[in-house]
Amino acid sequence: MSLPTSISPTLALFGATGGCCRAVLHRSLQAGLSVNVLARTPSKLTTEFPSTEYPQLTIIGGNIRDAKAVERTLTFTEGTSTKLVEIIVSGVGMRSFGESERTVCEDGMNCILSSITETRAEGAEGDDPKIVVISTKGCSTERREVPVLMIPVYAVFVRIPIIDKRKMETAVRKSGLKWCILRPSHLTDGESKGLAKVRIGVEKSQKGGKSETQSEEIGYSIRREDVGLWIYQELVCGGGTEEWEGKIVGLTY
Repeated sequence: MSLPTSISPTLALFGATGGCCRAVLHRSLQAGLSVNVLARTPSKLTTEFPSTEYPQLTIIGGNIRDAKAVERTLTFTEGTSTKLVEIIVSGVGMRSFGESERTVCEDGMNCILSSITETRAEGAEGDDPKIVVISTKGCSTERREVPVLMIPVYAVFVRIPIIDKRKMETAVRKSGLKWCILRPSHLTDGESKGLAKVRIGVEKSQKGGKSETQSEEIGYSIRREDVGLWIYQELVCGGGTEEWEGKIVGLTY
């Protein structure tokens, strides 16, 4: 991502009560960064991250389709000014196969993008935020991203989430903002193995919605902790770098 105005960027996290984004949250707070988090259930965060220990953390209660809550998550106050955060990380995903969950990624991203426009109209200052989204392997319509043995699994069990993730990706790519889309392999729990164990595949976005494969890595799984670590190190720490801007990054072991 392009360098923001400071080496200590402000963040807005969506989907941080668990999984990859929680790992991003933990590392960002340990580094002293200011973070806004939208949480449907704030109590899932307040116990582990008490305000007395992390005064730079602001937790906004609400869900990803709540425009007002999303707008509050995207801004912070500096003196008498309201400013947009510099980096947005979304790890929103389906929690069940209920009807309302089937479009949660697409709806959530559309709400984030429209809320950026709305906060601008209301006078929020600062550069446009950079967007990092966690998608999934299997979203490519141009090439195989998963091992042959996993194709039936993705076709049966991940088909509906993939449809939603693809629509989310399309919204991000058409947003006009600077972005990076992550497609990790099957996510598992457990302690970090370290970035030395992570293999990276890269696609660069082209005009017309097509992608050019720059490098390819196919694997079975990766731990959520290592996805969060990669996001923090490559896209958040020090404001991130330009290397991953406009690219779809596959992560696996």
